[in-house]
Amino acid sequence: PKAKVTDFIERVADGIINNAELSKKDEAKLIYEWVVKNIRYVQVYVGNGGLESQDAVKVIKNGYSDCKGHSAALEALLRARGIDSSPALINSGKAYTLPKYPALYPQNHVITYLPVFDLCLDSTSTFSPFGMLPYSDLDKPTVLTALKKIGHTPKISHLDNIVKTIAKMKINSDGTISGEATIQFQGLIEVSFRSAQNSNLGREDEEIVSESLISFR
Repeated sequence: PKAKVTDFIERVADGIINNAELSKKDEAKLIYEWVVKNIRYVQVYVGNGGLESQDAVKVIKNGYSDCKGHSAALEALLRARGIDSSPALINSGKAYTLPKYPALYPQNHVITYLPVFDLCLDSTSTFSPFGMLPYSDLDKPTVLTALKKIGHTPKISHLDNIVKTIAKMKINSDGTISGEATIQFQGLIEVSFRSAQNSNLGREDEEIVSESLISFR
């Protein structure tokens, strides 16, 4: 009921898609990115709030919530566009197995699982692109509550984590060197780089470079 599709939820979901002719996966991507950008991650526990999610409508109108609220809002918006999902209980620490008997812990986080794409999303991870989970969510069992079964997040693979650098340099006649370099990130290193560079958005390149050089004397 916390992820119920209301008229308000439908209007928000339709506004995100904005009449674009997209595949359902591309729609899911737009909705995920909207939640990441517009719903801040804030832990507010009042009453039973440590265990019970806020209502999706309230989450969207307030513009913030914890992981449970994020999951409810994302689930509701996806459902409004005909995309089913399930909350996925997971441990965001160092627990890589489930206990023998049902228990509240170590599951201390909620992400979202999309069965049709066999894809997990964590909208509380600000810098994780669509389809990618933060390091703390990888290779872990999940309790898929809506599906009443156990799942598992993807394992870490070196094939998905790549840094590619291309540098072109020219030694001039006066001994100086001119050139340029481009760096492409893929995988977890991309998430880390996005986080590290977030504070540089909108700043002049010269200022950023100057600060970097000063830090290394």
